[in-house]
Amino acid sequence: MNDAATRGFVLGTARDRGFEHAAKFLLLLGAGAAAPALARLTAGEVTGIIEEVVRTGCVEQREARRILDEFGYPADAGESCARGGPAAAAALLRAAFGEPRAAAPAGALRALEEGAQ
Repeated sequence: MNDAATRGFVLGTARDRGFEHAAKFLLLLGAGAAAPALARLTAGEVTGIIEEVVRTGCVEQREARRILDEFGYPADAGESCARGGPAAAAALLRAAFGEPRAAAPAGALRALEEGAQ
């Protein structure tokens, strides 16, 4: 791999890991608390995070404590597991953007992309 390709791969991988980390953090906060943060992101960031929310199964308590601690929140995760998936993604989108724009994640993401142009 040349330097530019290596840089692109590293940046892309770091971005994807960042989306995964952010998705888990927002799941741990819950839709209501996560909505204001999600609403401030770009369409590309929302897309990346929501894709990770859909892919996420259960954020186990040990990982939850570590993530919350990294973001400066009390490390008591409460629930034994925060669940991702399509329903969790839809709940985050509804909380952040309202029912009309979040009727379906794909529709909400398209609306965000159109609004950002």
